[in-house]
Amino acid sequence: MDIIELERWKPSEANPHKLEYAGQPVAQEVFEELKHRLEGMGYLPDEYFLLDGHWKDGREIPKDADIFCTTDYGASEGVYLDVYLKWYEDGKPITRSFITGKTLGENGNDLDRMFLTASAITKAFHGDHATHARYMKIGGVEEDTGGSVVHLSQQEQKVIIEALVEQRERQEQAMGQTEQLLRRMTGSITEYVNTVGMRPLRMSDFDKAVLAIQDGELEAFKKYAARIPYQQEETLLVEAAGRPGAVGRKMTELLMRDRCNIDYAAYCNACKRAIDINDPEKVLSMMVRAQASVPQLEPSFFGEMASYAHSDHRFIAK
Repeated sequence: MDIIELERWKPSEANPHKLEYAGQPVAQEVFEELKHRLEGMGYLPDEYFLLDGHWKDGREIPKDADIFCTTDYGASEGVYLDVYLKWYEDGKPITRSFITGKTLGENGNDLDRMFLTASAITKAFHGDHATHARYMKIGGVEEDTGGSVVHLSQQEQKVIIEALVEQRERQEQAMGQTEQLLRRMTGSITEYVNTVGMRPLRMSDFDKAVLAIQDGELEAFKKYAARIPYQQEETLLVEAAGRPGAVGRKMTELLMRDRCNIDYAAYCNACKRAIDINDPEKVLSMMVRAQASVPQLEPSFFGEMASYAHSDHRFIAK
């Protein structure tokens, strides 16, 4: 997957082959994209992962900011992960808390696990500059905070991947943890499909389109979404609406383009998913398109969405 950018760039109008600075991203959007990726890999801390209140209400990431993490035991319980932004103002360094995460466990394995989360965050913003040093957690159910963290050589990765492919084919109803492991070891599920795609995978184009949404792979999404049956597009719309960032907005736009008969219940669910990830731009676009896209739009639609947006402070419009 592409790295999460802390600056926005666009093709230059004078020279499309060059990029020019296009401003700073909103901190909330950066947070939602990072949270989405960690959750997909199974690296999201199990107690909480929260954006610092300073960065809400549409506040942008400071120009030339960089990101770093610290991990340590808590004063009384658990293991904490702190994510900071650092930038300069008038030549002086400014460091401010950005995100805080906590895991329930508090032993050495939990500390190792949180360091892997910190590593995943660093790679999300800075990329992976060398041959992967892959890590995975072996054994235990979700309630078990023990287990062990094991380094895998490239040959061991190959053995595990092949075993997981066979497991995936035989146990289609129990794929959640398998997908997370494959995502960690190959970088993304879309990349995994490309890596081991010669094996007979029991995946429909709809399944592949959903995985492309999770990974933020726009070109793969376009490819598979174009092949799915018309009646599955509404389900895919709900998935795309819950995908953070600019790529999620593009996917949602593609699915809504030229549609004038979207089911009311599906459209409501899609709008709520966009509200849940705090994406004002996507929500506004879906509100504007509602009457043209949904033939049986209920008179209470806009009031229901407004009520949902403000309940529990889910969403604050710009």
